[in-house]
Amino acid sequence: MPAKYWKNLLYLLLIAAAPLQAWAQLDSIQALVDSENKEKHFSGLIGLAEYYFEEDDTLTSYVLERANLEDADLPDELYRELTERKAEVIKRLFNYDEGVKVLDKALKYSEERKDSISMAKWYELKSGYYYYLFKYDSCRYSLNKGIEILDSLGLEQEKGNLILKSGVVDYALGNYEKAIKSAFEATDIFKNSNEDKQLGVAYLQLGNIHYFLKSYDEAETYYDLAAVHFKKAEDDYGYQNAISNTGLVNIERGEYFKGIQLQHKALRQFRKEKRYQEIGNSYYYLGKAHNGMKDYDSSDYYLDLSILSNTKSNYDIGIGYAYWIKADNELARNKIDSALHHNQLALNILQKVENFELEKLIQKQRSHLLERQNKHKEALAALKRSVLIEDSLDIDYESLNEMASNQRAKLESAEYELKLARQKGEQQAIENKRQQQFIIAISIIAFLLIFFVIGLVMTNRRNRSLHKQLVENRDTIEHELITKKALLKEIHHRVKNNLQIISSMLSIQSQYTNDSRLDEVIGECRSRIVSMSLIHESLYKKEDDEKSLFSNYIKQLMPQLIDTYHIDKSKIDLKMNIEEFELSLDDSVPCGLLINEIVSNSLKHAFPDGTNGRIDLKMFKDGRNMVLQISDNGVGLKKEVDPESQDTFGFLLIYTLAAQLEATIVISREGGVAFDIRWETKMDKLLS
Repeated sequence: MPAKYWKNLLYLLLIAAAPLQAWAQLDSIQALVDSENKEKHFSGLIGLAEYYFEEDDTLTSYVLERANLEDADLPDELYRELTERKAEVIKRLFNYDEGVKVLDKALKYSEERKDSISMAKWYELKSGYYYYLFKYDSCRYSLNKGIEILDSLGLEQEKGNLILKSGVVDYALGNYEKAIKSAFEATDIFKNSNEDKQLGVAYLQLGNIHYFLKSYDEAETYYDLAAVHFKKAEDDYGYQNAISNTGLVNIERGEYFKGIQLQHKALRQFRKEKRYQEIGNSYYYLGKAHNGMKDYDSSDYYLDLSILSNTKSNYDIGIGYAYWIKADNELARNKIDSALHHNQLALNILQKVENFELEKLIQKQRSHLLERQNKHKEALAALKRSVLIEDSLDIDYESLNEMASNQRAKLESAEYELKLARQKGEQQAIENKRQQQFIIAISIIAFLLIFFVIGLVMTNRRNRSLHKQLVENRDTIEHELITKKALLKEIHHRVKNNLQIISSMLSIQSQYTNDSRLDEVIGECRSRIVSMSLIHESLYKKEDDEKSLFSNYIKQLMPQLIDTYHIDKSKIDLKMNIEEFELSLDDSVPCGLLINEIVSNSLKHAFPDGTNGRIDLKMFKDGRNMVLQISDNGVGLKKEVDPESQDTFGFLLIYTLAAQLEATIVISREGGVAFDIRWETKMDKLLS
């Protein structure tokens, strides 16, 4: 079967097996929940919440309420793991306020147990909730508390994570200089630790900063570095984030098709993990790309999807940006009222959350729209607001780019020294590894040689035993073959004798009848029996290496037929042209009877009143087909006789025998009667 069939079959089997796997997973989780062991019970509850997250948010929340980990008196490491997983589920449900409450309880619990590592982790997670709630001051406070604890513990790598997140807060507040310094400081820490996931996060943030500075080449470089490190860390979510941001850079450059392709690639992973904020961002980038391509309908389609996803994740800033682009689409269609409506929707978002960058863009767009409606006073007010925001931001792009370049140069210098030290260490490690590999290789070779010698000895013994057994088997088979050949000859001999007895009985019977028609029928039957007995005679008479040629059989048959019908041999010119070939017993009997029947008909009917005549018989192979041609130059068939209707017994028998051979038969009436019979030879060749 084609490979595509098996591929589709495998796909269907996997689909059919998926529910069984899910049920098995749920059963194993439920077994943990039902356990009397506290550690297993609470592990099962968190696992159940993670399982139901894919199915039912309400059920997930209910399970999380039951998972009161602080009452379980769990070991610190297990408590930390389960609380982290619980916090992640709450974040994925976008219940940020509930997440803050859960982590407040966790902080109090860990403080009582003097578990500083856990406290630092709870401050880090808590800062994430505050960030999504746009409570940047509380977010920074939590980060600073976490950094303070980690600094006292000397955990530089974990501290680098929080420094990087501080830079993210600075970036959101427009403190770009601090954001750049934080990103490079964190990257420097991660370089020393060589942790791929953290390096990926750091490079991602550096890419974001350069994207804001409109240094798209630098941004793409950092996004590519982020993708490489996320790939090494096997972090699909981080990797697709880097891919999505690279696509955004391509869109900003006007490379729309490449950017769209990357967004769709990232979207597949985001949708799989239900990352609604990232889904909303990717849809926004697609809307932005189609806006740049002047495909406004497609742009609106993706922007509507972005608004829908961002509504689920409560990401208001993303909704505001989507409305801003939708207003631009309406302006391009010259629908000023609709454009102003979407601009107002974007402006309304800013009543919930403060974002000066977005407000600057909205007010600038609003000024242009009001100007188109000749509302000059309102347009001027919007323009003044946009300029005021831009002046308040006071972004010195040149200075920021210069600082970023200096920081990058320091980082590259430190990276070079670090690489040099690593290379020396790696070189020594390689040398040690080579020596170890050499010793291992020698040991393996010695082991293989011993194994090879043992194998040769065992193989030699086995071969001698097999040879002895083969000789014994061959002698047995040869003896059985001789016996079976003798039995087969005896069977053919007895069949021939039985047929001769039947023929003799018919001959005797014919002497006691006065009916000429009955005598004729008995004679024809005897002729057919003789035809079959000759075949069996030729088989039992041939020696082992002797061939019993089918032509010899026919040469024996023809004189007997002439004698049977008391024909003067001098009046019949019998011409036979038969090739030497192999013919199976299954073909020999019906073929012999066919020849008997056709020649008998010619002898009886073709030459009335003893007239002279000629019978031609040819038999030869044509590829895999056997060809039998018999013709006479007699009086031919009467006009009213139709061979194919098989009205006579003779023709009925001829067509029946031809069907047994699976042969085709063609009859010609020109200059007498001619038969052309062809069939495919059988494989069980017993008679030649």
